[in-house]
Amino acid sequence: MAMTRDERRAWFEAHILPFQPDLLRFCRSLTRSDEAAHDLTQDTLTRVLDKAKLEDIRSPKSFLFRTANNLFINTKVRQKKSPVEERGDLSSLIVVANSPPPDEALHSQDRLDALREAINELPPKMRRVFVARKVYGLSQAEIAKLMGVSQKTVEKHASAGLKRCRAFLVARGLYWRQEDEADLTELKPLAKRAGDEQ
Repeated sequence: MAMTRDERRAWFEAHILPFQPDLLRFCRSLTRSDEAAHDLTQDTLTRVLDKAKLEDIRSPKSFLFRTANNLFINTKVRQKKSPVEERGDLSSLIVVANSPPPDEALHSQDRLDALREAINELPPKMRRVFVARKVYGLSQAEIAKLMGVSQKTVEKHASAGLKRCRAFLVARGLYWRQEDEADLTELKPLAKRAGDEQ
């Protein structure tokens, strides 16, 4: 049976709000900024309060901190994307297509589809590390801090993920090229999947 609004508020006040000072300190350690820490804390509390079934949360403190960490990771990933700057009226520019011939484009798309499938087959933690490292280019130190693991663990998961992706391609009759690592940046929509675990 779903909680009433008053029951939700009471549960939230009893199980989540007592951890707010600890959450703020945690967010400050992630963001290194008071303003950003307060924003992240507020976003986290809002996200938890909006959760459909609060009563399903078995460890409120763990859930709260994991939610904050995932929100922080998602923010970092969005910030890594290159911003588009407005440069005025571009309608008068002549654009020359710099795309490969159709047969090469099809082959490239097949390779990207195979890489996407290979990444989807990785275990969740390995996939998160691999996508953060190889797709978004975060450093091992950044990933280690964001995920709360050692840099050695990040290195191990990134390396194992790359080996598994290579083996996946080879098993499908595709050879691994050095350019495949550069092509990984075209798979950025996978990042949503990497941050799903909340």
